[in-house]
Amino acid sequence: YKRQVYGSTEMFNNTALFRETCKNVAPITDIKVYPNPGFGEYWVEGQNISSIEIFDNLGRQVLSTNVRDNLNKIPISIRDQSEGNYFVKIIDTAGEQWVFSLIKLEL
Repeated sequence: YKRQVYGSTEMFNNTALFRETCKNVAPITDIKVYPNPGFGEYWVEGQNISSIEIFDNLGRQVLSTNVRDNLNKIPISIRDQSEGNYFVKIIDTAGEQWVFSLIKLEL
């Protein structure tokens, strides 16, 4: 079984720049991570999410959670982490992986 990895990033509410520079454009997903940027408290919203992992810009895992009860809106928190860029890896129940960029700001 071959797993696919997809990614998306949003800058100033414009995803076109990212997609124009990619050779392989990922299919559109209904998964959302918001607010972005934010202050440490975020929501992951989407269908059939099985797990969520967050990594810092050095690749260290700072959060890992399995989603139970087929929730469609999951709260995540990295309030204890420093300001910076993070990556959110979301795996759905079909084994597909999605990676989102996340920006954490200090209050």
